[in-house]
Amino acid sequence: CNFNCLHCFNAADNTRLQSEFTLDEAENLISEAEKCGINGFTITGGEPMLHPHFIDIVRSIHAHGMYVYELNTNGHFLTQEVLDELKGIGCIPLMKISFDGVGHHDWLRNRKGAEKEALDAIRLCIENGFAVKAQTNAHRLNLDSILPTAQLLDSLGVREMRIIRTTEAPRWLENAGDSCLSLEEYFDSMLDFCSEYIQTDCSMDIDI
Repeated sequence: CNFNCLHCFNAADNTRLQSEFTLDEAENLISEAEKCGINGFTITGGEPMLHPHFIDIVRSIHAHGMYVYELNTNGHFLTQEVLDELKGIGCIPLMKISFDGVGHHDWLRNRKGAEKEALDAIRLCIENGFAVKAQTNAHRLNLDSILPTAQLLDSLGVREMRIIRTTEAPRWLENAGDSCLSLEEYFDSMLDFCSEYIQTDCSMDIDI
């Protein structure tokens, strides 16, 4: 079951564009999922850990005899305290953490220090026994960084790297112009990447 517990705000004036689940609404959804025979959830967003009742929702899922299979996050809120709390609940999901390339992550996230923060979150998760899958956007501006990024992630103990084509979203086109890869360019680039990757000593799985 894909659980989207999303905060959505207008960045300009910080007003809410759409409401996230209230805790009661989340509890109702969880109860309905249990009745339907669902046993696992992927929690996504936006950034799901922004939700004020994120831990309560996770706790409720496990209290109903279900579990969180995957958590999609940018890693900003992954602290030792949070990981300890998740483990205390019995929640050890696959952590799917966004990381958009060595030397490129800060630019894509438009925030200085975002790259270090994401890498620190990846290290912390692995140190605490959480498997990590890194999710990387590929575009013309960061293609040269994809192999070094994969090698770095492998050295950290990341289990899997998912490389996706950046799509032509309006905000992306406004800020990055024509740097999206066409489908043909994307697949050709990924074939080149795979040819190089399999010649390294890396053992991380690659999902393209």
